[in-house]
Amino acid sequence: FMVSAFPVVASGKEILFPIWDLPQLSGHLNAQIEENWFSRGSAFWGYGLWFLNVIVHFFTLLLLNTLLGEFLARSVGKFKGNRWKTFGPGLAYLIGIPVLIVYCLATMLSIPFGLLLLATYLISIWLGDCLAALLLCHLLNSRNERSWSYWTIVLLSLGIVITIDLLVFFPVLGILIYIVILAFTYGVFFNLVKQTYPNINLLNK
Repeated sequence: FMVSAFPVVASGKEILFPIWDLPQLSGHLNAQIEENWFSRGSAFWGYGLWFLNVIVHFFTLLLLNTLLGEFLARSVGKFKGNRWKTFGPGLAYLIGIPVLIVYCLATMLSIPFGLLLLATYLISIWLGDCLAALLLCHLLNSRNERSWSYWTIVLLSLGIVITIDLLVFFPVLGILIYIVILAFTYGVFFNLVKQTYPNINLLNK
């Protein structure tokens, strides 16, 4: 006599065991149950972390729009110059700051400054997609006679952030697109700060 076990998860095919070979049958069933629970648990944690990421970005957008919303609303509509030229300063920031961090950490006397710079840089990279989304929304809002409400800008920005984060899942190409977005974002942001506060000298002159 033969008895059928659960289908194998990978192939979907059933495996037949002799009814007298109960230890082998029991071991196979336990392995399949553990595999099913592991795959379900991984999916649960994956969706949970993604949902947590969305919540954190939502509150980050609330904070950034509260702190920078008025500045972006006033300055983004008055942006002057070629937006493509802002890519260089933004890319210089993304590449130059890590070089400076490595130099500071390599010299023993500059380690505290290097660690502070590293923390600031990592935070700025993490905030980059939120800042990019807010810049785009405030730019579109300025062309729409600033008719969007605070919450409209935040929710639209959240949708843009989710879209940007999904791009990162594409190997190589997604990372390159993300770097380009960050370079334009910080290039434009530095340019806006310079135009609004001309006495401040940032990466570009």
